[in-house]
Parts: sequence; structure tokens; C-alpha cells
Amino acid sequence: MQLWKQGHAEAKVYRQIGDGRLGVKIDGKLHTVWRSEVKNYCDDYFWSALQLWYRWRLFGSLPFVGNRGWAEEQARIIHIIEAVEEGYAGS
Repeated sequence: MQLWKQGHAEAKVYRQIGDGRLGVKIDGKLHTVWRSEVKNYCDDYFWSALQLWYRWRLFGSLPFVGNRGWAEEQARIIHIIEAVEEGYAGS
């Protein structure tokens, strides 16, 4: 430890130490990624879907509901909510 403090040791810390692995689905196939790399897979579409789901969960209503019900909501909105809810329930 003293050699490392003085700069005489060349210790490298690898990201894998203390980092867990997660199973994720990418294009329908199961892949294993490092926990620290998950943020690289979160694009703008993911964050907008998560935001939509969170508002649905928080307020208990759909974004464009007005006088309409579930049957008249856009199908993509329903699919997003169902997909994120499934992922949330599985965690």
C-alpha cells in the first residue's frame, strides 16, 4: 500500500470488480451486460417511455384521455405502458 501511495506501484482498477452483470433483452435476444454499461443502452426513446409510464403511475390516467377511455387511446401508448410495467414488476 505504501508503494502505491508513493507512486511506485502500478495498480489498475477494473470496472468488473464490484460490478454486477444483468440480463437484458436487445432486439428480442437475451444478452448479459455490466451494470455500469446499462446507461449506454438508454436512448431518448427509453427516457420518454419511462417518463410516460411514470406519469401514468403517478396520476393514474392516460396522457390523452380527455373523455376517451383505454379503447380509444393510441396503441403505441398502451404498448409502452405495458412494457415498462412488465419490466417494473419483474425487478
